[in-house]
Amino acid sequence: MPLPETTTRAALLILLCSVPVLAQNRLEFDSGTRPDGPLPALQVSPSPRSKSVMLAILGSLVLPGLGEYYAGSFETTGKYALTAEGAIWVTYSAFRFHGDWVRGDARSFATDRAGVSLSGKDAQFEVDLGNFLTTDEYNEAKLRNRETHLMYTDPSDRWEWSSEADRQRFKDERIRSDRIYETSKFVIAAAVVNRIVSAFSAGKAASAYNRAARARFSFNMEYVPEVGLPRSEGAILRLGVTF
Repeated sequence: MPLPETTTRAALLILLCSVPVLAQNRLEFDSGTRPDGPLPALQVSPSPRSKSVMLAILGSLVLPGLGEYYAGSFETTGKYALTAEGAIWVTYSAFRFHGDWVRGDARSFATDRAGVSLSGKDAQFEVDLGNFLTTDEYNEAKLRNRETHLMYTDPSDRWEWSSEADRQRFKDERIRSDRIYETSKFVIAAAVVNRIVSAFSAGKAASAYNRAARARFSFNMEYVPEVGLPRSEGAILRLGVTF
């Protein structure tokens, strides 16, 4: 004995709501009187894909703002992280340029006032150049301290300042340039912090997106009477669920 049509439809509705594919897809259940019979129609369409939290974090570690763009929060947080990143690198470049300019000016001054060539010389040579008036004075100090291995014997290493004031000026400018370079390292630290903050924000945004996607639920029921045809009244039931 065939089951009543209403019972059949209720059973199909319960079955469809228990199908595991609901966890990942959007289902539309359309039941009603159709020309080819009262069979239900089932349509499955993918729900919005989730965002990878790890990908969002990695994106912002590479470039602040990139992870937020992927997670859909660029306008709220990502644009500020990207702007900060640009400002940080402009500031860093400015510090490096200023340090190079001060150091280059000091070297030119040493060449003119101490008669020394700094081409190929290391940083320690510049320190010694600023601390002693002449090469002989430096070598005598090393000889007294029994540090003969540190003495300058090559003719290209010789220098002699024209005055004590010139030596002190070079020393001050060299120290000033070193301080500028040291300050630029703090700017690099700011870039690291900006990446960490941006990565945290991107990961949080991706997680929020995924929670919102899992929480979506929609239900719509529509009754459509078909007037004028015997036994042709029907109901169209549409159910949309997204987890």
